Amino acid sequence: MLRAITHFRSRLGDERLSAARRAEALKFLVHFVVDLHQPLHVGRRVDRGGTSTDVYIGEERLSLHRFWDTDAIREDELPATRYARGVMSAAALLANEQRPSPARQWAAESLSLRSVVYDFDLETRQLDDDYLETASAVTQRRLIQAGLRLADQLNEVLCVTRSAGLPAAREQPPGAPAGRPRSSR
Repeated sequence: MLRAITHFRSRLGDERLSAARRAEALKFLVHFVVDLHQPLHVGRRVDRGGTSTDVYIGEERLSLHRFWDTDAIREDELPATRYARGVMSAAALLANEQRPSPARQWAAESLSLRSVVYDFDLETRQLDDDYLETASAVTQRRLIQAGLRLADQLNEVLCVTRSAGLPAAREQPPGAPAGRPRSSR
């Protein structure tokens, strides 16, 4: 996945490619950046990243991977607009503490969440309310991080300001953190 991010990031920035090829690269870049933030995309090989581990929410049986891919975020049961407002508020707070980082770090963060992901009763495989609440909070935070980091990637690749006589956005002065646009002050 790390190679894929590098590959499609490079293709997106390649102005020699057609608009269609660059659009395709954008789709794959978005996909892989978000996937890398889902803990089971760097999950255990023995259970194929949770796809062969069945769990239960009440009577419903589903794979652990599917739960983390789709169901964890739905557990809030809020109307979409209220949920979006909450996410935007959380994103604003997280953006202030978020620092640019390499994709390898994102994978390490996802990997560090394995203990949370597999913290359910292994005998019954039932996901209780505490697990659902934790999973929802983790998923929301990881999606926000993915969005902020994707924005950094897109700014680095696409926001070139040479035409204004300024250095390209990806050319940071020595000591400046990579990935964040510089202030125009």
